[in-house]
Amino acid sequence: MQKRLFLSVFLVGVFAQTLMSQVSNLLPTSLGFASVARSDTWTAFHNPAALVQGERFQVALQYENRYIVKELSNELVQFGYTNKYLNVGIAFSYFGFSRYNEMMASAIFSHNFKRFSIGLAVNYLALYAGAETGYKHTVLPQFGVQVQVHRLVRLGFQTFNPFLQSLSVDGFKNPLPSVYSLGVDYAFYPHFRWSTQVDYRVNQISPVYVQTGFEWQAVEFFLLKLGMYYQKYVVGVLGVEFSYRVFDVGLNTELHPILGVNIMAKIGFKWR
Repeated sequence: MQKRLFLSVFLVGVFAQTLMSQVSNLLPTSLGFASVARSDTWTAFHNPAALVQGERFQVALQYENRYIVKELSNELVQFGYTNKYLNVGIAFSYFGFSRYNEMMASAIFSHNFKRFSIGLAVNYLALYAGAETGYKHTVLPQFGVQVQVHRLVRLGFQTFNPFLQSLSVDGFKNPLPSVYSLGVDYAFYPHFRWSTQVDYRVNQISPVYVQTGFEWQAVEFFLLKLGMYYQKYVVGVLGVEFSYRVFDVGLNTELHPILGVNIMAKIGFKWR
């Protein structure tokens, strides 16, 4: 009984802090750390202008478990096709459990103009908050741009829900998080890169979210990631990625000073 009561209080607290988690904390660091300015990798629900990886197909599956609580798991599947005319992607994500869950589907479009790229995503959000409430739905736009200001430096900007849309649940109007992200990616030395990103999240208790991290490609098939992010607390991040021809697999771990360990794994395939 005490265990169930503790779990219920814990879940309510987490959901209260990360309402509409698909938007506000879908990928706390992402497997492409501080990804708003990254063009070598694309993760759904991040900057849509990042979908520019040459002429190829790509598909990826991602699983995240927050703080070793199965009710706080997130599953993501994404597919992308990039070419010289119009890059297209689709994605679907599910968060939660039977009594409370959020689903998000996205259609992504982008184009690369040599020194800069632009992207647009149309995101459909469905929130289930119990049998009495049922499903609540809305559509949220997302825009992004990346600019190659130097052969080693790329800037990125994206905004999610820029029009401050809200969702009514049980007669209460709940503002959805509106996210504005600005970042830089700097390949400062062969096999090394540094990425930094700052988010401003409207309608959040802690609106400023800062990420920074380094990547080292030790050998052709192995990548090591080390970083941190700040949102009220400083959280350390450690990640690895293995790749071989059309196949790659990544693992990120985070250590929150209060809530504990967050684990994220991803497997992807790409082909021409």
